[in-house]
Amino acid sequence: MNDGNYFVAIQLPVPWPVKNTVILIKQSDQGQEFKLHAYPDGHLSIEHKSNSNSFNHHIQPIKTTFGSWLVFEAAWNGFEVEVCVNGITLKPFSAGIETAIIEGKAVIQQPFELSIHHLKAYSNCEGWITWRRRNFFENIQTIKQGRRAKTHEEQLNELDSALQVLQDLCEQVRAGKTHMINQVAGSLRALVFWQVLKRDGALNRSYNPLLLRLASRLGLPLPVFTLPPDLKKLPESLNEAYVQFYPSLVSLTRTQSFQVVLDLQDYLLRVAITVRIPSTDNRQIYTIKEVILNCSNTLGSSHFDEDVPIALDSVKGIIVNGQNSLTTYLLQTADVVCGLGEYVINASVNKNSGGVPANFDGSVF
Repeated sequence: MNDGNYFVAIQLPVPWPVKNTVILIKQSDQGQEFKLHAYPDGHLSIEHKSNSNSFNHHIQPIKTTFGSWLVFEAAWNGFEVEVCVNGITLKPFSAGIETAIIEGKAVIQQPFELSIHHLKAYSNCEGWITWRRRNFFENIQTIKQGRRAKTHEEQLNELDSALQVLQDLCEQVRAGKTHMINQVAGSLRALVFWQVLKRDGALNRSYNPLLLRLASRLGLPLPVFTLPPDLKKLPESLNEAYVQFYPSLVSLTRTQSFQVVLDLQDYLLRVAITVRIPSTDNRQIYTIKEVILNCSNTLGSSHFDEDVPIALDSVKGIIVNGQNSLTTYLLQTADVVCGLGEYVINASVNKNSGGVPANFDGSVF
């Protein structure tokens, strides 16, 4: 058995224990396959296959708080396998073994808290409010001959239509039409993707994201709840991992106690995945907005490339609770974009003193 390790943060399915044996995680990458199985008695097993070896290791049953996030660590060396969940070392499975009680951070049920009403929504998004105003409102492009400027109302109507399309696409994907996920990426690209040119730091005017542009005119924040920027340092062993994947955990309502309010653009600049390129020491690092762009550009929503980034392949190859992680990223991002888009439209119509629409209650979710 070759040495190896696996590190992941997961939520257990509801109900727990599961009624039938299921695969919680499946990942195939660079000649290796990793699976985490769950069984009706609450115990887990790790199945690992590679070109040189394979093993299947069963672990004692676990029980935790409903909705908790668990940090799962597995390491194998020689013929030994060690598994820890939230720092607790689990024993190999055997008949009659006790259930391990794992303390976790539970999902927040009450009170209902919406990001746009958060006390720090403006202060935490202030830098991006200024950036959007400078790049999309004050630095308006010259209208070329033979064209006219759209009115603000026209652009609001376009945003409203784009949000309806995006919501419909997400509903179709969730209903099982997963082939439509690439169109979700294309819609997101049109609404929120921006690019700064490396040569001079200027904005690439080939991208003019509608949601960011309209938010700039009203000086609005685009606040979301997501992971804090100062996450705990990951184990040093992960520096050598072929793939490092980071969950998005983004929403407009706080669902986890550790979530903080940041601007949507902060979230989109988060690293989604880091992949070691085979036969090199180089790594391919993709932020969330780069995942959106490359999915749109290579998988068919904008056009079809003849090749595909390794990082995008890796995201698609990570299956958690039956859904590939590319789909999860795009759907979660689409949910917050739809909510923020409605917020911008209502703010433009209502124009109340704080710029926050009085009738917005998060019902889009």
